Amino acid sequence: MKDIPGLIIRDTLPEDLAGIMEIERSCFSSEAWSEGDFLYRLDKPEFVTLTAAFDGEVAGYIAVTGVCGASVDSVAVSKKFRRLGIASRLMIEALSRCGETAFLEVRESNKPAIELYKSLGFRKIGVRRGYYDSPEEDAVVMSRE
Repeated sequence: MKDIPGLIIRDTLPEDLAGIMEIERSCFSSEAWSEGDFLYRLDKPEFVTLTAAFDGEVAGYIAVTGVCGASVDSVAVSKKFRRLGIASRLMIEALSRCGETAFLEVRESNKPAIELYKSLGFRKIGVRRGYYDSPEEDAVVMSRE
């Protein structure tokens, strides 16, 4: 994986939440998490929440529940920083902290994310019909052993 000068991946800090919320609102519709959702996770050992900072600016984040493997709950990168490999780096770092077994759901229409997950060793294991709202859409369930 190519080095990205100026990129730091670290545990999320409360001061990162404003930048995370900006990304969250721009990437997700009715499924957007609240600032309280992120804040709740910060001091709990069963959650891994990481921030990708690029020259001091929040470029992306990942939220993972790390109990009995990993459940990738949310990952997003600011439009300004996409296609640089930041999501891959966030996924690799978070999963290295939670174990190799991981699960996630992704909108069926989100082909770039599905390709990213496949490149990291995830495979489709099922579909959850009508899982997402606004618009209603099926979720592809993926896992990595």
